[in-house]
Amino acid sequence: MKAKWLLFLVLLACFVHLQCGYILYPERLGRRTGIIDPEVLVMDCAWLLAGVVPGVVALIIDFHTGCIYATKKELRTRRGQRIRMNLNEPAPADAEIRVVIRNPRNAGNQVVLMQRYLQKGETLRSVEFRIPRNLSPGKYELLLQTSGRTNAFWIVHVDA
Repeated sequence: MKAKWLLFLVLLACFVHLQCGYILYPERLGRRTGIIDPEVLVMDCAWLLAGVVPGVVALIIDFHTGCIYATKKELRTRRGQRIRMNLNEPAPADAEIRVVIRNPRNAGNQVVLMQRYLQKGETLRSVEFRIPRNLSPGKYELLLQTSGRTNAFWIVHVDA
């Protein structure tokens, strides 16, 4: 009887894990702050109806991984425009900082706009890059990555 109960709890935890923001929005991994996505919060809280454990597990996973934080930031720019980002936190470890732009319909096709290596404790005050002139007008994703992990994400509408 204990084995069946344990199997039930393991399967329930796996099912909850599959229904949370961690699986639905993997690009949000690693975020520490932002706007809480009401869709993910409601979905996680709905698991409280099934029991306290599934709901709490879903909330813990999404807050711990950062997948509960939505990206509602959108930019409008034009080809060739220069953009500057201000960054003020020191690197917690040796890290590679990259700014990447990609087409959301073809995420594998991306262009690195800026790349810099930082040593532990080094602070990069600002990042400056230019939107490529050869981009077709349309909707793109702009990513700020640290050592391969996406830390910030914006929707960018590029005009001619």
